[in-house]
Amino acid sequence: MRHTMKLAPRFYGPFQVLQKVGSVAYKLDLPHSSKIHPIFHVSCLKKKVGQHIIPLPTLPPIDSSGHLQPEPREILDRRMQKKGNHAVTEVLVSWVGTAPEDSSWECLWKLGQLYSHLVGTVL
Repeated sequence: MRHTMKLAPRFYGPFQVLQKVGSVAYKLDLPHSSKIHPIFHVSCLKKKVGQHIIPLPTLPPIDSSGHLQPEPREILDRRMQKKGNHAVTEVLVSWVGTAPEDSSWECLWKLGQLYSHLVGTVL
């Protein structure tokens, strides 16, 4: 639901390198659920150094057209916002597969429309 991916994580992993493909590409051991091609140019990879770097262990979920399809984990807070002449309930949503600081304020009504299967559990 993030409007821009500017502050989203840029690296996921770590993933094991399976083989070198050509002189500038590597094949990674990605989970089958990732739905992306496992061969990457060396410029897209980053070597894991030390134990202090904690990237997200899983790739974000995507739909059949390749767009991000985040899944709400839990509602952290609620607030009322004025949108035009209406008062709208917004909720602070924590997303599955993202860091806690990536939580975002979303319109409760829109979340109910997009994630109707979660009404009563998460929403």
